[in-house]
Amino acid sequence: MLAVLLVIALVIGAVGGYLVTTSLNNNAFSSYNDNYGGAIDDSQNGFVTSAPLVAGFTRNQSTAPFTGQIAWYWLVGGTNASVNPIYFFNYQNGAPVRGQYPIIDVKPGVTGYTHFWEINNVTVPNNYAANTIKSLTTLNGARQAGLVTVKDAGRSINGPLVAHNIKIAVVNGEPEFQSVWYRTDLATMAVFETNLPNGAVPAISIWLIQRNGDSCPLLEALCNRDLNNDGDLKDSNDLIDTYPGQLGYSPLWAVSILHVYNNTYHPNGGLPYPVSTSGGFPSPFPQDPSVASANGMFTSLKQAQADQSKTNPTYVDLTFASSNKGVTFTGNLVNCPTLPLGVEPPAIAFS
Repeated sequence: MLAVLLVIALVIGAVGGYLVTTSLNNNAFSSYNDNYGGAIDDSQNGFVTSAPLVAGFTRNQSTAPFTGQIAWYWLVGGTNASVNPIYFFNYQNGAPVRGQYPIIDVKPGVTGYTHFWEINNVTVPNNYAANTIKSLTTLNGARQAGLVTVKDAGRSINGPLVAHNIKIAVVNGEPEFQSVWYRTDLATMAVFETNLPNGAVPAISIWLIQRNGDSCPLLEALCNRDLNNDGDLKDSNDLIDTYPGQLGYSPLWAVSILHVYNNTYHPNGGLPYPVSTSGGFPSPFPQDPSVASANGMFTSLKQAQADQSKTNPTYVDLTFASSNKGVTFTGNLVNCPTLPLGVEPPAIAFS
């Protein structure tokens, strides 16, 4: 009988202790419970309002050294290479805190804002209630009190803040829209890539092609002109040297202009643009890069560099930026996440 009473006492004591501990843990965050500040004001400059899909050219996977292949990318907009911290919440058992939005502390219009975020993992007690903490200030307070721990995850994401009414084509599961807290205000992030390396994002070179006499490169989305009269603004003659999955790929592009002669560079495959009703490839985007490259246009960066290296280039206009072989750097860094090779937006086919 005594043994039974001892067991009962131990059980009651254990349950009582658990309830007391649980109560203490729940109350521990009572002074760290942020009020909801409302939806963020996304009318300010810097919130992405559109990100059109653009077709350009990247290097060929085959042994052909100069012929490129089609690559699609989102033209998200200008940013820079630096990263800011973003905080994701996990329980002590490693499971994510379902319903908890990540926390950031910089937004468009604030000095230092960029599209790139360095992931930090916040570990909270297993009974933490989602979205109790909604700001970095409160998170830091809880951290100093020993209620949470924070650890750098060693990777970054590509996640520009976007306007609430933005329309972006989702292809291959990207972008994924994620609600985030900014100082108790709720914002929306469009997440394109989730496994970028830590630290500053490297910038890779992209060349936009511009014919002499033209005021804008052969990039319809930038010029807001349907150059090939096909009813969209998705076409370009952009030359990109890397693609996702390849060593050296980055979504951050350093934009340069390659100047070409108006009388020899025919971006529609032999005919001066705009394309005529008599035929020819659409301008400036060809349906078949291997054919178009033989008819007065570049479909890869290597092809352009080969012509550029000649004493008297066929297409590259050395009267512009002669010291840089016809290339001028615009000074702009642009976020352009790229689709994997072979992946095309819905309802767009080339045959």
